[in-house]
Parts: sequence; C-alpha cells; structure tokens
Amino acid sequence: MSNVVELLEKLIKPKSLNLCGGGSDNFLRKEELYAALNVAVSKHAFGLNALLMTQFSDLSATNHVAKILLRHAEDQGISFHEIKVSIAVCTVAKIPLEVQVKKIKSLHKRYGPRSFRSRKLITTWKKRIESLERSGGHFHLIQKHRDDIKLEEKSLDSWAMKQAKTSTICPRCKGTGKASSKSCSSCDGLGRFSPSMREMKQEIISRGISESELGLTWYAEIINLMNIIHIAQGEVVQEMKLRYELESI
Repeated sequence: MSNVVELLEKLIKPKSLNLCGGGSDNFLRKEELYAALNVAVSKHAFGLNALLMTQFSDLSATNHVAKILLRHAEDQGISFHEIKVSIAVCTVAKIPLEVQVKKIKSLHKRYGPRSFRSRKLITTWKKRIESLERSGGHFHLIQKHRDDIKLEEKSLDSWAMKQAKTSTICPRCKGTGKASSKSCSSCDGLGRFSPSMREMKQEIISRGISESELGLTWYAEIINLMNIIHIAQGEVVQEMKLRYELESI
C-alpha cells in the first residue's frame, strides 16, 4: 500500500502528501488519496498494476500484468504467446532480456561500484604474491592470496549477474547517457539498454523457436502487447487525476 500512496503523490500535482490528515489546503488529505485509489482499483486494476510495475518494480504487480496479458494473447490466438508476453512485459518494466544480460553483466564487472573495490583488492593481493615469490618461501601465504583472488572474482561475478538481471540502466553512465562529458558509448547515450528488434528475435530463438516458426507478425504482436500496457497506464493516471479534481472542488 505504501507504493500506491507514493505513486499517487507522484501523479497528483502540485500538492504534496500528508498522511496525518491535517487540514491545510497545501496537502492532500488521506481520504482524497484513497478515494482516487478505490476508483483506480475498481475500474482500472490492470492499469494500476502496470504503473506499480514500471514505477516501483513491484513483483506482484508485474505478475498480475503478465497474467492478464497471457489471457488476452491466448484469446487472440497469438502463437508462442508466453514468450511474446514475457518480452513485452520485460521491455515495458525495464527488465533485461536474457540475451542482454551478458553485456550488462560485463559492464557491471568493469564499471559497477563493486568492481572498483574488487580490482583494488585483487591488485593488492597480486602485488603481495609477487613480493613473496621474490623473497622465496611463504608458500602457504601465497596460496592463500591466490584463493582470495579466486573468491573475490567469483563474488564479483555473482554480484554482477544479480545486477544485470534486475535493471537495464547502463552501469557505465549510471543512466545519464554521458561518460566523461561525452555520450556514453556503452549505451549509445541512451542511459538504458532497451531491447532492439534483433535482440527480441534472438530472445525468442534462444527459447527454442525456429525462425521459420516465428512468422512475419511476431514483432507487431509484441508491440501491440506493449501498447496495451501503455494505454492502461494512461487511463488509470487520467482517472486518478479526474477523481482528485472532483474531490478538490
């Protein structure tokens, strides 16, 4: 529920939020928030969940959106509808496709906040190993540092994979689109990695669907599914704003 309240605070301007129920005209009253919420839930549950999915990465809302879209795609007779719905939902929710994960992971390992710490530790251990080897002996300590390096590399790899699977934000420019005052070359200045038509096709093929089975309308079907989500979001935003305006009269 806190996500919904924060969402309403974002959507309804220019007033700010007051959950204490104060009477100032400069604050939204709690009853106004929940009046808008009740209308949204009753009339536009799909759109509300779509908003929570895109604004807060809400897992429950994402599952709700996917479930409704799956039913729609199945009713429409869309072939391989589960894969197409998955791609549509991930793209709108800014969740990386599997084919994008490898590149994003490599960037996290190179530019992520954890990478700087790991590189410093590994460099320090390597220098100690070189020093110990020059002085002779110390085999146990040398092996310990080698094990430390392997453990740190494994830990960094695991961390980078986790990050790469949850967000499409470019690790190099941190979503700004700029690196060293220039357009970020890693994401082409976009700040994110939105899947291209080619990547979507690769995603489908990687799941065992041949190009001949794919047909000619697959991309249009995915775009249409994405549009359903976008339209639903727009409708619930308008409904919330309208309800707020009525409450404020």
